[in-house]
This record gives sequence, structure tokens and C-alpha cells, in this order.
Amino acid sequence: MNVTAVDDGAVRSQPAGNTKTLDEKQARLLRLKKACQQFESLFIYYMLKTMKSSSEKSSLFGEDFGSDIFGQLFDEGLAEKMAMSSPLKIGDILYKNFEKRVQSEDVPRAANITAGKPPQIKARRSAPAQEAQTKPPADSLSAFEGIIKEAATLHNVDPHLVKAVILQESGGNPQAISSRGAKGLMQLMDGTARMLGVSDPFDIKQNISGGVKYLATLLKKFDGNVRKALAAYNAGPATVEKYGGIPPYEETQKYVENIIGIFQRLFKSN
Repeated sequence: MNVTAVDDGAVRSQPAGNTKTLDEKQARLLRLKKACQQFESLFIYYMLKTMKSSSEKSSLFGEDFGSDIFGQLFDEGLAEKMAMSSPLKIGDILYKNFEKRVQSEDVPRAANITAGKPPQIKARRSAPAQEAQTKPPADSLSAFEGIIKEAATLHNVDPHLVKAVILQESGGNPQAISSRGAKGLMQLMDGTARMLGVSDPFDIKQNISGGVKYLATLLKKFDGNVRKALAAYNAGPATVEKYGGIPPYEETQKYVENIIGIFQRLFKSN
């Protein structure tokens, strides 16, 4: 989703003082603006989803498995565009309500952004629930080896890549839940799980099968580009399409590099 620059008036109204404090407040205002816009886009998306649920299913994207995912991507993109020119102005109202709080707060931390460069903005998905400084070893997935190979073979995905995603997402914990509600080994969100036919995201076989199916769909969508597919798994396909590649989100960039690193180690060890 687009990040619209904060009005110049909002920035000029900040009190003069330490440059680092000013930069940090400006960065926080940008993050606030982004969050408010995302909220309006999410509101419109669910409004569209509710409206579509009461009408006949569209055949625009065909009738196969991928049609639901591509339909969701279309709705997300449409909601984003509608939010940018929405007469509701929900995002603007929220921003104005919270802007004064940010302006009046003292920021003791030094800014971690460089002047002239846009701040890093976190992706929509949260970091893995069980993430640690050192990634768990691949042998922690030995109990799931058969299920991983079966799903990987069925959907023509490298099993080492599947293992790397699992280790990054959940550390191999079938009961992992992120702060955003992503569940299981491959950290499936409830909406995504339903589209993939996963009724119980904590069921190991269902979770892996659904996650691999989704990963295969993303690989196909991005013409086999692994980095783009991984970025889409983390930040969403629409975001990757918007930026034409890995988005400028620190979390997503680290996420992709971590998985590539794990994949390379797994490949070499085998």
C-alpha cells in the first residue's frame, strides 16, 4: 500500500529542537499515516468481501484453485486504489485524531533514519512467533519429513525451500501463533487457510500441504522467481507487484535473505 507523504504543514508545525528528535517524530508521523491508510483499505476490502458474499460467484478468474487467491489479490488491489480516493476519508480522520498526540510527545530515542531517505516501514505480517537469534537446525523437522516431501512433490516445489520457510516462519513448532494470528508450521492466516482448504491450521499435514500449495501458487505467479515468491509470502503478492520486487520493508528483506541462507545450507548439507 502506498505511503503518502505527510503534509508539509504537519511537519513545519513541529517544535524546533534537536534534529534527531524532529526526524524521529517525522518518521512516526509517516508510520501513522501509513497505518491509517492501511486501515481504510482493510475496511473497504472487507466491505467488498461482504458485498460479494451475497452475490453470485464471479468467473473472472476461472474456477480452479488459483481463482480464489487471484480474486483476493484483485480485491486487495481494488480496495487500496479506492482508499486513495475514498470519499469516506476514514484514514484522514484517524490520522488527524492521532497526529496531535505524536506532535506533543517527547522522543528520547535518536532517530534511526538517514536524512533524505524514506524510513523503513514494517510489512503487514508480523515476525515469526518463535523466532530466535539462531535458527533451529533442520533435523528438528525430521518428524515432518514425509509430509514435506509428499507436498513438495505434489506441487513441484523444492523440499529444501519448504523446510527453509518452515524454519523461518515457526522454527518447526506446529503450535506457533504469531502476534497477527498466523498459525502452525507455515504460519497461515485464517483467511488464507480457508482459501487453501485448511480447516485446522494446527493439523501438521493440512498446514504443510496448504502452505506448500500457496508457495507453489506464488512461484507460478512470479514466474519461478524465488525471492519474489518469498517476499509475497511475507508481505503479500499485491505489495510485491506494486514495487516490482522485494518491497522496501526491513522485515521482508531480512525474511527473504534468512530463508535463502537456510535453503543454501540445507542444499549443501544434502
